[in-house]
Amino acid sequence: LALKDEFKFKFSEPFQNLFTQGMVCHPTFKTEKGDWIFPKDVKFEDGKYFLENNLKVLKGDSQAMSKSKKNIVDPDDIIKIYGSDAVRWFILSDSPPDRDIQWSDSGIQGAYKYVQKIFRTCAKISNYKKTNENFDNNFLVKVDILVKEISECIEKFQMNVAVAKLYTFLTLINDEIEKLGVDKNNLIDVFKKYLIIISAFIPFIANECWEKVTKKADLAIQEWPKFDNESLKEDEFNVVVQINGKKRAIINAIHNETEESIFSKSLAIKNIKVILEKTTITKKIFVKNKLLNIVTNEK
Repeated sequence: LALKDEFKFKFSEPFQNLFTQGMVCHPTFKTEKGDWIFPKDVKFEDGKYFLENNLKVLKGDSQAMSKSKKNIVDPDDIIKIYGSDAVRWFILSDSPPDRDIQWSDSGIQGAYKYVQKIFRTCAKISNYKKTNENFDNNFLVKVDILVKEISECIEKFQMNVAVAKLYTFLTLINDEIEKLGVDKNNLIDVFKKYLIIISAFIPFIANECWEKVTKKADLAIQEWPKFDNESLKEDEFNVVVQINGKKRAIINAIHNETEESIFSKSLAIKNIKVILEKTTITKKIFVKNKLLNIVTNEK
């Protein structure tokens, strides 16, 4: 109301909703006399907790971090060791934002490893050599699906789900790098989409990688990644695999998956593999998103 009076706003409340987030929790520790102890002062060995002077320590329940109960971690110390991006990533990834999260050393260490993986991926892309115009359309479709799903998760405040999908996104990029399945320009475009999204979670690493890849310091003014609605009308299809017109299997495929990819999946099916080993393929009839008919010289 004070702001309304001072600046002559035409509205009383600038926000339509209040989202109440959960608390960050940590186990509590006490001496036998009942004095609270900071977690950093507690040592654990042979299943027992104790102080430097071998004074016995009692571990209590995990509770919301509180200065009075001393069950806190110093953010300066944590940031000095792992960086602020890793701290953000761990807090967002642990549980839905409306629930309490349990602080743990293993959790923050896992987040730190993920941040380092982003660095390594950026280096791989910088050294990537494939420069022809061929690209794996299935890869780009999967990227569009992830961009759509992550965007929806963020809008619904499902940050931990978005984080899980960002793990998948980075793995997808690294898999494509390993098999040299995509042109470098397309790979950079995909990585830029990834960096724009992840900058909302871990801005420092995102900006550093952006500058390395683009040679520009303009990540903050980029538009949110768009995705191809046409390719996402249906995410998955059942493709019938036939041999000489006779149905042998049904394969789950993504939208517009290539003939080569469907055929490769077919060869992994035991009964199809057995049949094809005994004959010669003369041609393949492929109807995208519907059918693959493998024609052989078998009479």
